[in-house]
Amino acid sequence: RLEKKVKEMGEDVASREQKVALLLHSLEDKTAEADMERVRNKTLQAEMLLSKEQMHGFQQREEAGEKALLELADFVSRLKQQLMGQEERWKAALLRLLGLGN
Repeated sequence: RLEKKVKEMGEDVASREQKVALLLHSLEDKTAEADMERVRNKTLQAEMLLSKEQMHGFQQREEAGEKALLELADFVSRLKQQLMGQEERWKAALLRLLGLGN
């Protein structure tokens, strides 16, 4: 009877050891998954930071482009005014020349 009890206790210990081994394996899997998730999160954070830096650069270039466009529009407007003034002076000079010829 004692041998039977010892045998049952040995089987119980073996069964519990197997359960402990399974739980340890499961814990190792979960730990590995958590580590992979941390690496993925760090990678995504780095990509997000890079995207923000690129977006900032694009915004600066956009602002510079808009400023250049406004300066160009102002230059074209001033040039148009000058050319129109020049045209008026040439017309007046031409009329004077025509008047001298008559």
